[in-house]
Amino acid sequence: HAFWSEEFSSKFIEILNSIYDLDETKNLLWENIYIQHLDELSMKIRKYADDVIFEFDTFDELRAFDTDYVENTHSQILKSVSLKLNCKERDIVEVLSYKDINNAASGFTFKVDGKSYKYSYEDQKIQKMV
Repeated sequence: HAFWSEEFSSKFIEILNSIYDLDETKNLLWENIYIQHLDELSMKIRKYADDVIFEFDTFDELRAFDTDYVENTHSQILKSVSLKLNCKERDIVEVLSYKDINNAASGFTFKVDGKSYKYSYEDQKIQKMV
């Protein structure tokens, strides 16, 4: 959880504009870029108790935290996937996004009954992976 002042944001945007298109920065998180520019970017820390803010890196982590997402993912795409594969939404696990060569989100991989699949946002198709 981070709050950025207008001054911090302006400086960070300036840095991002100068490095955004570089191959070595494609997969960096904002925190990595911040760490590389500590001398230029001033940020204060405000700590929260562990039970105030939660971070989820995967859909499975969200489901473990909030079991409402096990039966109903609240995703039209996953609802469609479950219909096409004749399974329940709870059967769709290990959902991980993937990016195209331009580093834009282009779909996700997932498993159903131990079988791996790939879903493409562009053509909205499910492909079974070998």
